[in-house]
Amino acid sequence: MTKFSVVITHYNQMNYIEEAIKSVCNQNYKSVELIVADDCSKDFKKNIVKNMIKKYNKHNFEYKIYSGVTNLGTVKNLNNALELATGEFILFFAADDRLSNKNVLKKFDREFKDCTKNIITAQCNLYDNKLKKLETKYVNTKKALNLNNKSSLKQFEKMAEGCFYGSGGTAYRKLVFEKYGKFNEKYKYVEDWAYWLYVLRNGEKIYFSNFDALDHRDGGISHSVYTQDTIPSHVKQYYKDILNIYENEVLLYMESFTIPEQYRILKQQNETILYYSCFVPELQKYLQNFDKARLANKKIEWYWRMHTIKHLFFEILNPHIIYKIKILFKYNRVVPITFIIWFLISLLLSLKLSMNSILFLLFIISLYIIIYYIVYCMDKLIYQLLKILKLKGVKKNV
Repeated sequence: MTKFSVVITHYNQMNYIEEAIKSVCNQNYKSVELIVADDCSKDFKKNIVKNMIKKYNKHNFEYKIYSGVTNLGTVKNLNNALELATGEFILFFAADDRLSNKNVLKKFDREFKDCTKNIITAQCNLYDNKLKKLETKYVNTKKALNLNNKSSLKQFEKMAEGCFYGSGGTAYRKLVFEKYGKFNEKYKYVEDWAYWLYVLRNGEKIYFSNFDALDHRDGGISHSVYTQDTIPSHVKQYYKDILNIYENEVLLYMESFTIPEQYRILKQQNETILYYSCFVPELQKYLQNFDKARLANKKIEWYWRMHTIKHLFFEILNPHIIYKIKILFKYNRVVPITFIIWFLISLLLSLKLSMNSILFLLFIISLYIIIYYIVYCMDKLIYQLLKILKLKGVKKNV
């Protein structure tokens, strides 16, 4: 039977790694090499991990435990682990996740029987933080199966809109890394998306197989929600990696796409920049390069304008508008609160005052700015007060 190397990447996840190890050791597959690669964690205990493997290793799988002397980030840590892998097939996932069931490796092996397939991806289940409640499926099954029949260029176009597959649910023949090299260390925390864009550009295809491969725990670097005050530095770098991938691996290759395809890619990039910059304001600088790419092509510019008008019209009729307003109140409440107060005051003043239309326009614009500033300061003040009260409550309990 062909050897399968399974890499578990670890960084400060000792609370979860036992479940990850157990999911590998329970595989109904005879030839497995388990590699645990730690990225210089504070909490990593090699002996404890070794005992965990011995506890569940009923099939006597080979295993290796690697711990770096300095923190390198996900990509370099994974590349170091790949150096240790001796299996013909390779799968890797994070230590806070787990393989979905005992037949995952067997199902990948079955798919690899087709020698034309070098990269195979499957479904990733998104769970809550305790891996108890299934919240949703990551991959759109219908679209993924349809992409199996498309060219690598068409797959590249879809991947250029965003990371379409799940990293931990993807297996490779080792020859892929021999042919294309390892993951791009230009990016610190994002190994999969940049690599897939690269291999797809070079004619390699990714095949989706409809089975559950990975259970992903909520709260990881790619699926957490922060505020400007709570976002950690490694997540900021993760956001930068994503935006740099757009610039280095997507925008430079836009000419191979149709105008509608370019529009979809640019629209997704624009939304990503705007979303990330809500938490990391300095990321707004990426909008400059984005605008250059959009404005450089007059056809794209006109297409963008037409669709902007179209979307504004349909947003009014959108049945999910209430949900979107709720999200706005949750993550950027200053804007809707300001608008509501400003609208009511402007309406009242328009009935009471008789002013020149231009003066009135200038007045209500100034009024909006003043109200926004007041609401913003009040929001910050309330946040700080609640923070102080919370700290006092913690100290009291201690």
